[in-house]
Amino acid sequence: MQYIAHKDSDGTTQSVKEHLSGTADLAKSFAVNAFSNLAYNAGLLHDLGKYSSKFQRRINGEDIRVEHAISGAKEVELLYDKNKFFKQMLKSCIAGHHSGLPDGGSDVDLPEKATLSGRMKRKAEDFSAYKEEIQPKDLNTDEVMTYFNNCLKTRNLKEATELYAFMTKYLYSCLVDADFIDTEKFFEPNVQRGMKGDFKEALNLLNERLAKFSQDNEVRKGRSELQKQALENSYKSGDISILNMPTGSGKTLCSLKIALEQAIRENKKRIIYIIPYTSIIEQTAETFEGI
Repeated sequence: MQYIAHKDSDGTTQSVKEHLSGTADLAKSFAVNAFSNLAYNAGLLHDLGKYSSKFQRRINGEDIRVEHAISGAKEVELLYDKNKFFKQMLKSCIAGHHSGLPDGGSDVDLPEKATLSGRMKRKAEDFSAYKEEIQPKDLNTDEVMTYFNNCLKTRNLKEATELYAFMTKYLYSCLVDADFIDTEKFFEPNVQRGMKGDFKEALNLLNERLAKFSQDNEVRKGRSELQKQALENSYKSGDISILNMPTGSGKTLCSLKIALEQAIRENKKRIIYIIPYTSIIEQTAETFEGI
């Protein structure tokens, strides 16, 4: 019997095994090395509920509702009972891969609650047929634990909790992106994804724009001097640099020139701008796009 994960309008199908394997490989490729094992397992287990006969009836046209996401979370509970530290992370990501990361809740939550604790108490359809096709891997979390070692040594529970929350969101992002893209590949195989940029050409265009700025008054001369100083200092070694320039002095374009030159010099693939306000994000993006 073929277990179907997705069915297109023309009758073409993608098997659950194909979808789980594809999602697992993608999730692993999205994660840093320390997280690759966790990400792979999250992808491999996220749709185990689609092996239930009830889900198969639904995808073949029967008008019934099936909660399939909780099945993988329940299997994580059984498979990785000895690794309590990371199984909670996996359970949260798998249970919420469609609806968003759930609140953890508490032990007294009833099945009707949308918390992870409540949802874990719901009865799942029999999905044991997955064992015929899917072989989950052991959790290898030694490298991930190195991130927590300092927190545990200093007993800084607040920092450890924040780090755990961040890592859960990181793993969730790897899983959700992988699930979406593998599904998209089935329904729209010709869609081209990925980012690429010609940093050298971008730098040439930026330099052309900067060369057009006149220096016909003291303010513009001062702005040019500040930018020159910032660019010269950017060549000095250091992992973090602070661009401390007043409003109107050209920080945006100056930062872009520094970033492009460094990306070219160090063969980087990405330049990431993180800005606190949407309005400034849009203004910055518009400026870069115009160039």
